[in-house]
Amino acid sequence: RSQLECNKCGYKSNTYDPFLDIALEVSKSHINSLAAALGEFSRHEKLDSKNRWKCEGCKRHVCPTKHLSVFRPP
Repeated sequence: RSQLECNKCGYKSNTYDPFLDIALEVSKSHINSLAAALGEFSRHEKLDSKNRWKCEGCKRHVCPTKHLSVFRPP
């Protein structure tokens, strides 16, 4: 699941994409376990002004927070 959250009104938009595998980052020095790699995959990311999104809740163009997660494992 990919979730965008509006930083103005708190509205959340969810997109569900089926998958069979996940690309995990393992080359960073602080990632030394599967749990750390999954944590990095699912961390919250504040998008910049180049990735503005029109919120369905407040109808404004905002820089949302993006969060990836595994909703239902295969």
